[in-house]
Amino acid sequence: ELSASKKQQIQFRDAIDLNKIDVVIISGPILIATIPYLKKHTSAKYIAWIHNNYHIYMNQYTVGFNKYFVNGMKDADEMVVLTNSDFNNYSRFNKNSNLIYNPLTIKNTQKSALLNKNISFTARIVYDHKGIDYLIEVAKNLPEGWTISVAGQGPEEKKLRREIKENNIEDKLILLGALNGKELRDHYLNSSIYLMTSRWEGFGLVLVEAMDFGLPIIALSQTGSNEVLGNGDYGILVKNGDVKELSNQLLVLINDFEKRKFYQKLSLERVKDFRIDNIINEWQKLLLKLEG
Repeated sequence: ELSASKKQQIQFRDAIDLNKIDVVIISGPILIATIPYLKKHTSAKYIAWIHNNYHIYMNQYTVGFNKYFVNGMKDADEMVVLTNSDFNNYSRFNKNSNLIYNPLTIKNTQKSALLNKNISFTARIVYDHKGIDYLIEVAKNLPEGWTISVAGQGPEEKKLRREIKENNIEDKLILLGALNGKELRDHYLNSSIYLMTSRWEGFGLVLVEAMDFGLPIIALSQTGSNEVLGNGDYGILVKNGDVKELSNQLLVLINDFEKRKFYQKLSLERVKDFRIDNIINEWQKLLLKLEG
């Protein structure tokens, strides 16, 4: 059954009419599923903004209302997706599909000196999605003196704290909690490598943030990290789930300052593609297309 109630759909419809909105950008499967109803009852045009990996949405998050989600995408005037992989999959539902990246919004003018024996990690503490179990294994294999600093909080934080203690890695895996502003900037600046262990990502904006600080990136391969890292042209990708190889590749960067400098250069080159001015320009083109 459709997850958005009839009352919610009517409220959404009335708000669009009351405010005389011409274009509505809708994100999230539950709301995207309401597009067919809204198109029948309003004169607005609709953009379905897809934020997550195709297989995760289709096989996990929308189970029970999958057909409504698909019908919503089909009825959208335009769709926006975040990766080439998702473009190839989602565009089968709507030929008016567009690939537009999420923008870099963090304000920064500095780059890491790559000298601190610290690796940054930024994510919600959710084991399956963010690969926290992989993170623990990597931390156990770190050489003496190196640490992984974790920015973020989440529902499984107590579990992580318990497993850090059980594995005697209190001196290797440091939990900083949720950070923003200067604290978040310092989190990136005070590290020499950025690590991502996610099993899946719709995009992976934290990779873009880390690249803006000139951090070399090492990540497990999935659609989000593959897109941001240009399928390995701008950072190190490791087969998803291969923790041994992830640790091996991390050791290469740890032991080779010049290699860190090499990947820093690649990060700073790639991050230009995510500047907010470029992304705004892409959205403006799309809105002009709808007006035409």
